[in-house]
This record gives sequence, C-alpha cells and structure tokens, in this order.
Amino acid sequence: MDDKAAASFVGWHARLTGQDEFPPDRAGRAALRRAGDLEEVWRNPVAIAALAPLLRAWAVSSTDGPAVDRTILAGLAAAAVSERRQGSLGAALAACLDKPGAARDEAQRQGRLVTLTATEEPALFARLLRNLIAGPGEGRAPVVATAEAVLGWHTPEGRLYQRRRILLDFYAADVVPI
Repeated sequence: MDDKAAASFVGWHARLTGQDEFPPDRAGRAALRRAGDLEEVWRNPVAIAALAPLLRAWAVSSTDGPAVDRTILAGLAAAAVSERRQGSLGAALAACLDKPGAARDEAQRQGRLVTLTATEEPALFARLLRNLIAGPGEGRAPVVATAEAVLGWHTPEGRLYQRRRILLDFYAADVVPI
C-alpha cells in the first residue's frame, strides 16, 4: 500500500472510530463488526454506507468486483481495530495470543497462528484475523498493517509475503524463556 492509500485508509478509520475530533460512526462500525462475510455486508445498507468513503477515497470502480471485495475485506478487518497504532501485525498478534483466555496453552496458541497463516482463502483469513484482533486483542493492532495483510492475501505471491511478514514479526516479538 502506498503512502497516499495508507493515509486515506487511516483517515477513513479515524472517522469510523471517532478519532481526530471526528464523531464516531457507531452504527457503521457496529454493522461492520457484525458482518461475518461479504454477503452480509452487501445486505446491510449501514455497512455499505460506512465503507463508501473508503471506496471513494481509493477510487475503486463499482465494475471492478475483485477490487471492491478486497477493499471491503480490508475495511472489515480494520473495523475490529479500536485505535490507531504503528508497528507490525505479527507483534500485535503475539500480544493478542498472550492475553488471558486467548489460548489455554502453547499448543493452542500455535494452532491459532497456524490456522490464520495457513488459510488460502482471503475471506476466511480476514474473518480469522478480525476474530483475533477483536477478541483477545481488544482491538489493539496496527490499522495499516492489518489492511495490507488482507489486501495482500488475494494473490499467491501476496500471501507468501504476508505470511512471512506475520510469522517473522510474531516470533521476533514472542519472548520465549530459555
């Protein structure tokens, strides 16, 4: 994602969550957080209205279905993020999975990470990522890195790059006692 796209995404997220002196779009964010998949987004006018500024900012044509879907999935994942943060997604996921209740033991913790990074389906990846961020992560994840991961998951090369990035950052942040 280039700097202009990242800035417009951060601006959209700030309006959605009520940062930078914007009133929060509580109804829009709630609709996005409740939507389980693309089909549910398309059935909910409030969710579409919440995503419309992002689609306009990125100049996504309504005739380019895959680009619209990628943008919506990125918006769905970012709606789980509660605050603007910097940093890596892998480090944020390591922190999420260290929270009480996120995993019973190391095997379950590793299992959640493997399930997330092993999926080939972009919509499933976005859903699993949202669940990790919104649940044990309490919405604490870098909004731009979250969007980049979802946007990159749509091609084999992008998945490989994002997997590598998430896993290396996860294990770099994961302090294991020796």
